[in-house]
Amino acid sequence: MALAGVLGLPLMTDDGKERRVAKDIFPKIEVISTLAVLHDAAEALAPSEDDLLHMATNLRWRGNFAPPRRDPLSTWYAELLRKAGVPG
Repeated sequence: MALAGVLGLPLMTDDGKERRVAKDIFPKIEVISTLAVLHDAAEALAPSEDDLLHMATNLRWRGNFAPPRRDPLSTWYAELLRKAGVPG
């Protein structure tokens, strides 16, 4: 967090407390979530739906990733998992 704040670089974290502290200490810091990276990659690379569903499933099971409730892209991710047949 300190390096990102001091160097003016984006901070990638999904931890709510870390996001709040970073914004308090470095008000101009850009905070990026895991789902923002996945979403941006999906737009930039335009993978097939099967590949995108495979990525989402791998992120869920291999990465043990459950999105933060407050992430604005959590609904998008949940829909990908639903399409992939992952139980909610």
